[in-house]
Amino acid sequence: MAGLSLKLRLLTKERGRGVYTFWRELIGLGCSMLVFLLGGLTLIEYFFRWDLHIDQLLFIQTTAPDSFGTIAPGRMAFSTALGFVISGLSLILLKAKGQKIQPSWHKGQSLCQLGSAQ
Repeated sequence: MAGLSLKLRLLTKERGRGVYTFWRELIGLGCSMLVFLLGGLTLIEYFFRWDLHIDQLLFIQTTAPDSFGTIAPGRMAFSTALGFVISGLSLILLKAKGQKIQPSWHKGQSLCQLGSAQ
């Protein structure tokens, strides 16, 4: 979803105006919001110890014998959810060429640092 969002948002910036440009921008923004929302809801599951069953939207998983000691066997890791939030936020904040320093660059840099800390 993040890759599709980035591709659509960059295509919007390269091409001119028109109906397709509006829809590319809208779908790209929707995909980036979905990435942000999935990561944010997973972080909420970790903080409040809720089970929103996000991890079972596509596949229903029963408890496996090798999943001993985990809170939720199918849930994405905390650092992965944090990465989803940061990458979704950086894609949402992706702006036009006119800005000197884009806030999305700082978010991408912090995402790289998060990945190297693992």
